Amino acid sequence: MKRRSWLEFGIVLVFAVGAFSRAESTGAAIPPSEYLVKKMVSRRGGVKFLKLQSTIQIAINPEGEKAENSTGFLKLKNLTAVDLEKRFIQIRLTNESGVVLIEGQKLLSGGTGPTGEPRLGALLLDPQSTAVMAQIQALAIPVIPERKLIEDWKTEAERQAAEKTRMARIDGQASWVVGRESGEGSFWFEKDTFAPQRIETFRADKRLILQLKWPKLVADFPFPRQWILESTPKAAGLLGGAAVSLQLMAREDFHEVSQITETGFQTLFKSDSRIAYTEAGEELSSGQRAAIDRYIDCLR
Repeated sequence: MKRRSWLEFGIVLVFAVGAFSRAESTGAAIPPSEYLVKKMVSRRGGVKFLKLQSTIQIAINPEGEKAENSTGFLKLKNLTAVDLEKRFIQIRLTNESGVVLIEGQKLLSGGTGPTGEPRLGALLLDPQSTAVMAQIQALAIPVIPERKLIEDWKTEAERQAAEKTRMARIDGQASWVVGRESGEGSFWFEKDTFAPQRIETFRADKRLILQLKWPKLVADFPFPRQWILESTPKAAGLLGGAAVSLQLMAREDFHEVSQITETGFQTLFKSDSRIAYTEAGEELSSGQRAAIDRYIDCLR
């Protein structure tokens, strides 16, 4: 490693270690945001192929109106297989009777999808920290590369102000939070494990909130046992405020998250075609298909 690279590494390490010790004693300082992202992603190392099975409830609410105007929920079963090295996933959604409605494959990517939803699911699966950093930045959450911290800000106070980072609690647990309390997106990391706990971002005039619930013991791959996607008007303020009314958009409960072999991956899906509806899926109402499209955009 070149001398400059070692120097930069040392500076960032001092930032991180110093921040941890001072955070414990004063609650004032936290690690750099890229450090938090790298720690989160590092737990995904060593797994090449992953299998996810879950049950899903998706709100059929194509116009994004208030909950009382929704036309109910669509209940589905999900099978997802992930190739973490090539960074793509294969998806199969069925109805409660097991009839396939939609299937195919797509790349793990951030930003927003065709329906305008921010792609949050990729943040939980992508094994490359640089890609995850870019995906978080695309959601207007202020994570800053370590090199920029070194070059543009010289003191910890300046860095912390630039990154807009803080400590907070959610469900009684201490969290590192990147993003201020209002007006922009935020990313919440569990303090000791760096597991993502909550992601807040925006779509048009809506604030989207993805809540993640974790098992006590995580096997094979760090993945939540449940996530809940909710929305509220952008101007309504913070989650938990007395005046905030949340609308449930989707709830997914995972009952299998396991590492599989390449052969096992290939046997799950015979086709490498793009995601498309089957004949049974085409028979769904336009509102039901719109709900599925939004779900795939945002959480897959």
